[in-house]
Amino acid sequence: HMDAAAKGWLASYLAKGLSTSSTLLLVTHDRALLDELHCSQVFEISERRVLRYDVSGIADWEKDRKIRLANLQKEMEKLQRTIAHDEDYVARFGAKASHAAQAQARKKKIAKAQIRLADLRAQTRGLPSTAILDGKNKRTAEGDEEEEEVDLTDG
Repeated sequence: HMDAAAKGWLASYLAKGLSTSSTLLLVTHDRALLDELHCSQVFEISERRVLRYDVSGIADWEKDRKIRLANLQKEMEKLQRTIAHDEDYVARFGAKASHAAQAQARKKKIAKAQIRLADLRAQTRGLPSTAILDGKNKRTAEGDEEEEEVDLTDG
């Protein structure tokens, strides 16, 4: 752990930049320190996955991460709708001989979609919701939905 003076020195030293042949691995939750650094890449390690973001700073990483999460959520919602639609089709026409082949094809499609959905859920596991990324918390102690500001700084 570093005191404020050491963090200030490290931030100013790193803000000047390292030589192009240097690599620095910095692990910290100190938001103020991260904001002062100019990094070219962020590697996020979450749920046995390593994701690389080419960015110019921590704010860019947060923006890219938020976009990635939104895209994953949209894809998950689309898959869930597709699965529900195909399950409805199988339930309605699966027993009819005239639609049996198409119902079987849809069953296979559902199975593949469920595998993809499980993979997407694994990718979003450990990621904060968009509400948290926006600095908002939508839960209260009573379970009512209410919007309140969340301080994401480490101070």
